[in-house]
Amino acid sequence: MPHTNPSSRMGPYPFAALDRSTDRDRLLVQVVAAVWDSILGFPILPRDQVDPQDIVSIQAPALAGDVRISGEWNGAVVMCVPFSLASDCAAVMYGKPAGGLTGMEVEDAWGELVNMVGGGLKGLLPPPTRLSLPRVGNITAAALAEQATKPINTLTFACLGRRMQVTVLRQLG
Repeated sequence: MPHTNPSSRMGPYPFAALDRSTDRDRLLVQVVAAVWDSILGFPILPRDQVDPQDIVSIQAPALAGDVRISGEWNGAVVMCVPFSLASDCAAVMYGKPAGGLTGMEVEDAWGELVNMVGGGLKGLLPPPTRLSLPRVGNITAAALAEQATKPINTLTFACLGRRMQVTVLRQLG
């Protein structure tokens, strides 16, 4: 039997219809890679195994952002990254050296990247669906998660020798 892409069987809104986390992971990798390729031109690779060094790399000092998705499907996308990687991303977006950016510029650029990933995911969900404005701060992904949500996908990516974590949370109930 030939292998088929799970998203091709789910119609135009595959993320919400997929039960297996690994199938949703594939879609999420595609969304993140498309944003990184089109906006930054940076290579970004999913990490199959997360080791303790990856977690330390993500957490200190970290910049996290989230965007809420509401409508037919409710949840959030949370992206956590070392501040140095967020700064490198902002440098490309602003066309300035990373050392010449303000903290506000780095946060603004990170918020825009979070918004683009959230928007890419929104396109895989059934309408009506709305995207909130992104929130960004020097906080962890856990602090952004609300009590009424649960993580359904958490991926770690390698980019420029550092790690980024992307978590999709689903609203309970």
